[in-house]
Amino acid sequence: MKVSQKSVDSEAAVAGDRGVIATAVGRAFEASPSTPFVSQVSNILEAAIEEGRRAWPTLSVPPEAFVAQVMRSLCGEEEIRGALSNLRAADAYLAAACAQGIPAALGAFEAAYFGEIPRLVSAAAADPDLRGEVQQVLREKLFLFSTRSNRPPEIAKYGGRGSLRNWFRIVVVHHTINLKRKERRTSLTALLDHDVASDSSDGGHRSDPEIAYLRERYSLEFRAALDHALSELSAEDRRHLVYYYVERLTIDQVGTLHGIHRVTAARRINRARDRLVCAIREALRLRLGVGPTELESILRLLPSQLPLSLSRRLKV
Repeated sequence: MKVSQKSVDSEAAVAGDRGVIATAVGRAFEASPSTPFVSQVSNILEAAIEEGRRAWPTLSVPPEAFVAQVMRSLCGEEEIRGALSNLRAADAYLAAACAQGIPAALGAFEAAYFGEIPRLVSAAAADPDLRGEVQQVLREKLFLFSTRSNRPPEIAKYGGRGSLRNWFRIVVVHHTINLKRKERRTSLTALLDHDVASDSSDGGHRSDPEIAYLRERYSLEFRAALDHALSELSAEDRRHLVYYYVERLTIDQVGTLHGIHRVTAARRINRARDRLVCAIREALRLRLGVGPTELESILRLLPSQLPLSLSRRLKV
């Protein structure tokens, strides 16, 4: 029986993909690709990649990129089994292609989803003038790597759990509301927003006595709110903040220290930081008696306070 060269090449490509997938999954779990659980996950992801390729035949996503897309926010065998059992493979494949910056994928995504933006913007903000701005923000946030904050594009956060369309709708509404909030200006907001980011050699805020006074006042209030928030933290959360802000450990180093996966370490650090931020915001809001919009402006007045003040207090 004669076997065509095309068939041989196809089988070789599948075998190559299988090895790449197993290696990527094994690396994520710091385990051998031959272990039973890694093999099981690899088989599921291999089938998912094939499904994605059938849905998007013109897009070529490296298998390791697809694995990273799906596995990025998962940890623990039960969570992984649950997520992969309901994986939206075609959606995850398109998202992975967009995260890779493949032009055809970006075009396909916009064609499939951007048509919903006008309706979503109108529903969230009742302001049709925001449509163009929302589209521009989405193109930047969804598809571009941020060199300033060293963050991957937002589309990389979608891991195939739930509909990509529903995920996109939530993202649109989120950015619409954020843009709308930025447009609201009270007298206090306008005062706080006046040149708050500059600290130039000609005096910056020091040339405006009112702003200098407010900045000093809110710095004192912030430190008091920070002290209160720290006193409410658990010992575990405080320890993880010390790792991050004082000892400057990387996620990998924290994982090694506790014998846990790097994803688990990252989650614990982020959870501690999120709890602290929420506690600071609530304490500051109550101390000042301000609403959410004014609070955001006050926090923008103190853009670099948290890491500096926090590291000093955690050393005590």
